[in-house]
Amino acid sequence: MPPRKRKNKAEGEGHEEEVEKKPKVVEKGQDVDERGCVVREATPRAGPVPEDRRSWTGLFWNVNGMRALMRDKKKDLMKHVEDCDPDLLCLIEHKLQEKDVDGMLQQMNNELPGYAGCFTCSQEKKGYSGVAVFVKGKLPAPSAGSNGKKAATSKKIQSFFRPSQQTDGKDSGVERDALKVLSVRCGMNKTMDKEGRMITIEYEGFYVVNVYVPNSGDGLKRLDYRIHEWDKDFREYLMELQRSKPVVVGGDFNVAHLDKDIWNVEAKHIPKSAGTTPEERQSFTELLDSGFVDTFRHRHPGASGCFTYWSVRANNRPRNRGLRLDYWLASSSLYSSDSPIQVHDSWHCDQDNGYGDHCPLAITLRLPLTT
Repeated sequence: MPPRKRKNKAEGEGHEEEVEKKPKVVEKGQDVDERGCVVREATPRAGPVPEDRRSWTGLFWNVNGMRALMRDKKKDLMKHVEDCDPDLLCLIEHKLQEKDVDGMLQQMNNELPGYAGCFTCSQEKKGYSGVAVFVKGKLPAPSAGSNGKKAATSKKIQSFFRPSQQTDGKDSGVERDALKVLSVRCGMNKTMDKEGRMITIEYEGFYVVNVYVPNSGDGLKRLDYRIHEWDKDFREYLMELQRSKPVVVGGDFNVAHLDKDIWNVEAKHIPKSAGTTPEERQSFTELLDSGFVDTFRHRHPGASGCFTYWSVRANNRPRNRGLRLDYWLASSSLYSSDSPIQVHDSWHCDQDNGYGDHCPLAITLRLPLTT
C-alpha cells in the first residue's frame, strides 16, 4: 500500500511528510550512524574579524509563530541573540496581525533594549506569514513597494515602530558606532507584498533583504505562481538593488537546492513535494546565476547533514532528518579581494535540539572601520 500523506501543520505553509506503517530506511546519499541519525559533518567557524576592520552580523530565524515563541521559548531567542550579538535580527513567519503588533513591539522593547523594530503583516490571511526586523540603533520611516497605495501603506507601517526609536538614542544601550540604517522598504517594487513577506534594510555600503518565500503548497497548487511570478519578480528586484550596491539576502527560501540539502533525496516523493521539485531547485539556481553566492555552501562546499528544517510531526530533529530551506545569500562582489565589504563567516545555529522546526542562521561581514 502506498504511504498516506499528511500535512505538516507545524511548518505553517504545508510541507508534506511521508508517513508509513513500517519504519522507513534512510535512503542513500547521507551518512547514518548506528542510531539511524543522519551524520552532520563539522562546519568550523571563521576566526575573529581583523582588528583593522569592523564587523556587521545578521541573524534570522523562521519562528513559526512569534506569540508562541515569546510565551514558551523566549530564552531560546535571547540565547541566540546573546551568542551572535546581531546588528540586525529578523524573525520570519511571525503570524501576527496588525492589531497585535503594538503589544509585541512593547514586549520586544523590554527584551531587546537598544533595538528598533518594524513589522510587515499578511493582509490576505489571519495568522499567516509575516516578517519582523530589529536593528541596533534607529530606523527611518519605511516605504512600501510600488503599488499605487504607497502613502497609506507607509502610514500603517510607521505605527509598527516601538516608541524608543523616535528618541535621540541617549541611554538606549546602543554603542555610538551602531551602523546607521538609511532606509527601510516593505515589499517589492513591482509586486504588492500583501502576504507580508519581505523587508529591505539599506546601509551605507550594502542592502540587506529579509524574505519569506512562498511555499508551493499542498499538491503544488502554488508552484506556477512561485516559479513564474514570485521568483521572477524577486530575482529582478534583487538585480535592481545590485545595480547600486551589494546585496545580502537572508530568509526561508522554501527550497532545498542541492541533493546534499535533502536527507532522503532518493525517495520517490521528493521530485513531487513542495520545496524539492526540479522546478523550484532550478529557479534557485537561476537566482544564484544572477550574481549571488550561497554563503554557507561557499564556506562548506562538501558538508553533508547540514539542514535548517526538520519536521516536528515526524520528530525528525533528534535524528537530523531534515532539509536545508534557509539561506544567507550575498552578491558575488562581496567575495572580491578588492571589495571594501566582504563576507567573513556564515553559519547555522543548529547545535542543539532547540525550539521549532527551523534553526536560526547567521552571517558576519567585514567592513571598513569608517563605514
